Amino acid sequence: MAREDFLREMQASLAEQKRKIDEEQRAKAHEAEVIHQQTLTNWEELYRDVKSISQHIGIGFWPAEGHSFILRHGPNDLTVLLDGGVEYSGLAQGSFKPTVRGSELMYSLKERVSSEGEVFATAVEREGRPFTVAEIAEHLVRIAVGKP
Repeated sequence: MAREDFLREMQASLAEQKRKIDEEQRAKAHEAEVIHQQTLTNWEELYRDVKSISQHIGIGFWPAEGHSFILRHGPNDLTVLLDGGVEYSGLAQGSFKPTVRGSELMYSLKERVSSEGEVFATAVEREGRPFTVAEIAEHLVRIAVGKP
């Protein structure tokens, strides 16, 4: 009798493990699908938003090769490109990595911060929540203007 209880317990444990693995795989597939479906749409929205803001405030905006653009304010350039996430370099360096919240693609900020000549990566999230496309646009323009 104890053996039958043991076998049932092990079968239940294996079934629960399989259920959790299947659930994790579905979640990963969902995230990959959301990223695949929304990345280019979000990039186009970001491109239009940054271009519009830069025109309104009078800083330079230049389309660049591929999925990229350059913001210029005075002698400083900020190059922004789509490379898995939204990467930026020049005046500052960092990226917005894709993160999925429900069925919405948002972004988590990772900046490269200099300290005494050394460069190290520091993860930054505003108020514990990811950035929307509009917030990314504003952040990039702030960097270009020198008011991050």
